[in-house]
Amino acid sequence: MKRALLFALALTLVASSAFGDIITADFGESLDFPDYGGGPKILQRLGVSLPPIGPYLTDADIYQNPQDFPGQLLASFDPSTNILSLVASAGLFQYQTITVSLESLMFNVPGQHVIGITPISAGNTVHADTDPGGDPTVPTIVPFYTATSFGVTYSVPLGEFDYFVIDPAGTDRFQVTLSGDGDAVPEPATITFLGIGAGALLLLRRRRIS
Repeated sequence: MKRALLFALALTLVASSAFGDIITADFGESLDFPDYGGGPKILQRLGVSLPPIGPYLTDADIYQNPQDFPGQLLASFDPSTNILSLVASAGLFQYQTITVSLESLMFNVPGQHVIGITPISAGNTVHADTDPGGDPTVPTIVPFYTATSFGVTYSVPLGEFDYFVIDPAGTDRFQVTLSGDGDAVPEPATITFLGIGAGALLLLRRRRIS
């Protein structure tokens, strides 16, 4: 009887944990050095199903690259923790702007939406060494979000050929916060699991009474 009770409780828990909050997203990244002109390197992957987690954006996802940028930030998102992680590819490369975003988010719970994004560790990917042949500077890192998207921008002032360098030894992480789902209607699969768990508990109660 105890085993049956544990099984029923497990089924009920599965209902709330079987799915991540975000189930699909469009991943995008733009890397640019506008003072040189030519246009940004753009990587994208549309309609990514979550999980599994990334990294999702690699050179296989290049949409355009007119300046032949060799590197990028490898973006991955863990739907079990809602953490966005960014780590540079190998090599030290110069940029003036980088934007990483997840857009067109689809949620497991209807009505859920993004309400914030907060740095956990930011700036670790920025290479601090100076370059005698240039003028490296520290970029401004700005997380951003809407109800169905979030991301982060790295940038330096334009017009003076200032730039920043990304260090592959570092990782930046950002915590994404979603709205509460207590009043939302569960998905059909969730309702099914809850029904099975409740039914099993009711059956055990009847057996005890009889």
